[in-house]
Amino acid sequence: MYLEYFGLTEKPFQITPDPRFLYMSRRHRDGFAHLLYGADEAGGFVLLTGEVGTGKTTLCRSALESITDNVRVALILNPKQSPLELVASICDELQITYPKQVSSIKALIDRLNLYLLKAYAQGQRIVVVIDEAQNLTSEVLEQVRLLTNLEVSTQKLLQIILIGQPELQTMLNLPELRQLSQRITARFHLTPLTREETGEYIAHRLKIAGVTREVFTKSAVREIYKLSGGIPRLINTLSERSLIGAYGANLPLVKKDIVQNAAMEVMGKSKVNKAAFSFGWPAISAIAVALLAVILGIWGALLSDKSAITEAQANIVKQSSVDKQEQTQVPQQTLSPAPVVRKQNETDVVVQDTLANVLVSYSDKADTFSAFANLFSLWDRDYSAYSGDTACTRAIKAGMRCIFGRGDITDIVKYNRPAVLELKNNEQQVLFAVLHKAGENKAQLRVFDKDIEVSLDELEQAWSGSYIVLWKPPFPENESLAEGYVGPDVLWLRHQLDEIEGNKQAEYSADNLKFNADLVARVKEFQTKRGIKADGIVGRETFIELVNVSETATVPKLLVSNKG
Repeated sequence: MYLEYFGLTEKPFQITPDPRFLYMSRRHRDGFAHLLYGADEAGGFVLLTGEVGTGKTTLCRSALESITDNVRVALILNPKQSPLELVASICDELQITYPKQVSSIKALIDRLNLYLLKAYAQGQRIVVVIDEAQNLTSEVLEQVRLLTNLEVSTQKLLQIILIGQPELQTMLNLPELRQLSQRITARFHLTPLTREETGEYIAHRLKIAGVTREVFTKSAVREIYKLSGGIPRLINTLSERSLIGAYGANLPLVKKDIVQNAAMEVMGKSKVNKAAFSFGWPAISAIAVALLAVILGIWGALLSDKSAITEAQANIVKQSSVDKQEQTQVPQQTLSPAPVVRKQNETDVVVQDTLANVLVSYSDKADTFSAFANLFSLWDRDYSAYSGDTACTRAIKAGMRCIFGRGDITDIVKYNRPAVLELKNNEQQVLFAVLHKAGENKAQLRVFDKDIEVSLDELEQAWSGSYIVLWKPPFPENESLAEGYVGPDVLWLRHQLDEIEGNKQAEYSADNLKFNADLVARVKEFQTKRGIKADGIVGRETFIELVNVSETATVPKLLVSNKG
């Protein structure tokens, strides 16, 4: 009944893997490219993993619908089989006949090999896709590996795509499966949607179902993201039940409380315990100060082999991060807070909130932990959620990398990313703050929980010149690309250059996954225009600059725009 109420032509949030409803986030596009790469390449394995409900099967089916006519696919959806049963299932999918009572795996492989040779002679490629591959036993995985030994003198006859949950990666690291692991030519892990993508995902599915107007309020979308963690399957479940709830309450829009009620019904989640948070951010800050005061705010702590952060402190900072996320929708205070009034000789003295005064006031709070917690939050990540002895170890686990440097503001501006700065107050105490905005004469800093706008001259007086910038490689496994490389990250590079040059985006094809001489020339031209060493190699600086000039990039930037 709610379909007619909202003007929908069909249910937008069914959990069946319908390729029509596939929302292509950047990670889904990259995973899609991996699957097409696997279908176009001859021989070896392609590995696609992801958490339960991230859309692996839907992505797979969409890719299978897009492959060319010269590719034949055997799709195995039930991998809980013996080696003999699995090979028989592959033969069934490819319509290879064999005796019904066959008990010899060799007899099946002989028929499969003959089929593959005939397909090769006709210019056909055979791809076996095994879904839920984490359910394969080591014995069956070894048999799957042996199937790739079917070959002619020039190439393998069978391409195998394994799709499974994260534990599949753990299985492939077992010593007995090292030969299979070495044959994997492309690996990709599908991650949950971001908060922004969650809103786009909901709007996309509603549009496919016939509605383009707003149905979910922004607070409802944020609640869905918070409860689902960005997992598409959970987003579908919550959104479906929320629509029913809004219909039952005769409401035109789905609001936050409707989502919370839906969560109680379908996930067993209770509403947020407001009493637990009633003391608010100031009280949390006070507790944090008391516990964090024991941390030595020295730069060497970043590289120390021993962590000074206790589990209790991490939990408090994590809670603070939750409250700050809830406050992001409230208009921010001005960057020039009200002056501080202090008593001096029984006379009120107004002390202006200058950087020097802030650094004195926050001398026991502005340590490395608080600075990196703030920097991670700009990247939409919770610093305390990652373990590690150093900030950069945690950054790597969060899919990012550190850039250490020493210089002036222009050295940071060239990266166009927020940075942690090492500062000193008038008492020569070392503190740390986040530089998150910069202009011609002004800069915006976050010192612990305070935002302050300062002049560049004022900043330089307090700044030692040391900084750490975070950047995120588009593909964490590859921090550089060069001529001869083959993979989906090359297609990403083409798309970035296409956007910059105003060209139509390159198609998903095997040729466009190759870093050839033509692409080298395009990279060199881009590097020359952006003042980067024109070597045709896409390293850290080129990666960062490609993202900086992109209209679709969602990374935190120091400047409003870096185009030109």
